Amino acid sequence: MELESDIGQDDGHVPSQNEIDSDSQTDNDHLNDMMDTDSTDPSEGTSASPSDGSSPSSSSIQPQLSAPVQKQMVKKEKLTHGYEATIRRALKSSNSGIIKYSAQSIKDVDSLLNDCMSRVTTEASNLVTQRTKRKTVLDHDVHFAVNLVLSGSLAQGAQRMGMRAVEIYDGNARAKKLRRLAAAQANANGST
Repeated sequence: MELESDIGQDDGHVPSQNEIDSDSQTDNDHLNDMMDTDSTDPSEGTSASPSDGSSPSSSSIQPQLSAPVQKQMVKKEKLTHGYEATIRRALKSSNSGIIKYSAQSIKDVDSLLNDCMSRVTTEASNLVTQRTKRKTVLDHDVHFAVNLVLSGSLAQGAQRMGMRAVEIYDGNARAKKLRRLAAAQANANGST
């Protein structure tokens, strides 16, 4: 092959596309010749023809190619939001570290919260899609969904805690917006 003889020689010659194509064609011909040879060597005195005297079929001369190997798709585990850190923080603040909890009990409470949240969100989305033509879930939709999923005083306590969390979030969002506006006005007054 020409490429093997040119190794180590740097004469500044850049091969053309035709030279590259002819070299790759020569390599392909060599590989095809190797694949076309039968497993028995005619020089050893054994014939490649079948023993019944019939002529060899064209399928026995050509190499048998196996089917391409298919890669199996590995399914990723579904990511779920975990409440483990929140549970630990709540237990630490309420018990001040007196009571120890096992990992299994934390996982059980986490699965309970995941199940409860999925039920509430499913019910709220069903209320919105079946009753109205809106695409947005509002606070009163969640309020009704909690009433349907939870019962009695448990629903009332959940609603109170939810309303308090929304008020805190809104207060923080308003404060952040006011700080941003004040900073923008200060920059505008300082630059003029």
